[in-house]
Amino acid sequence: MRVIPECGQGAEAAASGLDAVTQRPKPGREGAGYVETRFLSRDASSHPEQAHVVEIVRDCLARGYQFNDIAILTPGNDAVLSASGWLNEAGIPFISYSSLDARNRAITRDLFSLLRFLDSPTDDLAFSTVILGSLFRERAPELHVEPEAAERCIFEAKAARRPVYKIFQTRHPALWSSLFEPLFHAAGYAPLYDLLCDACRIFGIFRLHPLEEASISRLLEVAVLLEQRGGNSLKDFLDTADDEQDTDLWSMQAPKTAAAVTLMTVHKAKGLDYPVVIVLLYGKIGMGIRAVFEETERLLRLAREQS
Repeated sequence: MRVIPECGQGAEAAASGLDAVTQRPKPGREGAGYVETRFLSRDASSHPEQAHVVEIVRDCLARGYQFNDIAILTPGNDAVLSASGWLNEAGIPFISYSSLDARNRAITRDLFSLLRFLDSPTDDLAFSTVILGSLFRERAPELHVEPEAAERCIFEAKAARRPVYKIFQTRHPALWSSLFEPLFHAAGYAPLYDLLCDACRIFGIFRLHPLEEASISRLLEVAVLLEQRGGNSLKDFLDTADDEQDTDLWSMQAPKTAAAVTLMTVHKAKGLDYPVVIVLLYGKIGMGIRAVFEETERLLRLAREQS
């Protein structure tokens, strides 16, 4: 093995200022860090890293670290979800940055379905999702509605080959006029932010779902940002919500003092630091570089594998 040489970008690096950057430990902390690597064999059905992650977390707690001192970094969101399951199974509290995407919350998914229906009333899937979801279900007891009423409307619409909302409108006129009609008539005319606020008020979202205040607030913030950019339509909002790449726009802020292990991708961790970091690396080679770790008694460095 040999150490990977410097890239030597020359003028490009000099222009950015990156060629003059040097990273050093804090005074008095030289040589105080600790790095440990564990190489595990995996197959499609086993996750040996699960036991190691739980063991490391518990060992750190026994050494006096707090939950919020520990971060687990993974290459992608799929690994974040796996690690979330491991910690949950072990009874270890955690905050997953993938769950901090406001679009991933159940109540916001229902709200997006409501907006999709308002944008296209013949979208039976969107309207059915609304009347079967928590957005409608939590309001139903206050309005004396049977939970099965929504299901009957869906089956009747299918048999009659009519839009679900038309059947609902016929069977439950009072519900339609109190919950859906004001939004139905405002869609396409009212500003996006006002429409969202009306939906929150009509369905009592902040009152009935107090734990989802952060996610709904983030949706309202995004609506304001889009309006400032000139995107003031339902379609603009829904198209932005469907963009899987723009995760930062929809991210809620994690409480820094939460007594929980932090789970996030390596990409999300840029600029952050934690006393204890567990990095899950899998056998995937990227960017065409066959790289491995070379570890000595006092050194861990990235090296290029000899061909």
